[in-house]
Amino acid sequence: MWLITIKRCLILGYLGYHAYHDIKSQRLYLNTLIGGGLLVTAITLLIGLRQAPVWQLRRTASGVVVFIAFLLISRYTEEKIGYADSLIIGFLALALGALDVILMVIISCLFIALWCVITKRKEAPYLPFLLASYLLVMF
Repeated sequence: MWLITIKRCLILGYLGYHAYHDIKSQRLYLNTLIGGGLLVTAITLLIGLRQAPVWQLRRTASGVVVFIAFLLISRYTEEKIGYADSLIIGFLALALGALDVILMVIISCLFIALWCVITKRKEAPYLPFLLASYLLVMF
């Protein structure tokens, strides 16, 4: 049980750090983005392999599909979804699996739509809403 708590706190820290920088400057740093993503993914994979190896491998394999899909979406929509957002979604997919991440993305898009209607803005930083959806789905 404590391993799951460690995994959740690592992901929460990773998302929280990048959500803060997304709000503050709308700039994300590639070294922390990739380095943190690899670290979170590796630790989550090790924890998952220790607890349920077959389930974790399936979850990671489905995450690879989501990771590639979001990178392709970023590429072919001329970054309507930024590469940084796609990388974070991809690393989360590797760590959590496709179903949880797709649910988080759907919820975060609903949060953004609601935010844009309330504030009458056309754009918003994405990662704070992804963080909120992570908290809603995982806790």
